[in-house]
Amino acid sequence: MLECFADDLEAMRTALDDLQANFADLEAQGPEAYADQLKIDHPGIEIQTARADAVLAVGAFHEHLFAT
Repeated sequence: MLECFADDLEAMRTALDDLQANFADLEAQGPEAYADQLKIDHPGIEIQTARADAVLAVGAFHEHLFAT
């Protein structure tokens, strides 16, 4: 499936690299914003778990897209 979008992925590489950088660790702006919104939508959620899940998910997503 990724082969179908190879040209598009390369065109979006900078944006996807920026996404990964914004979710690089628990204190980065991406997981913080994600967890803050999730807390609004689901008040019982544990913030640190939500942040960790976001970091892992974006890292795995980026790795899968650009695995060589």
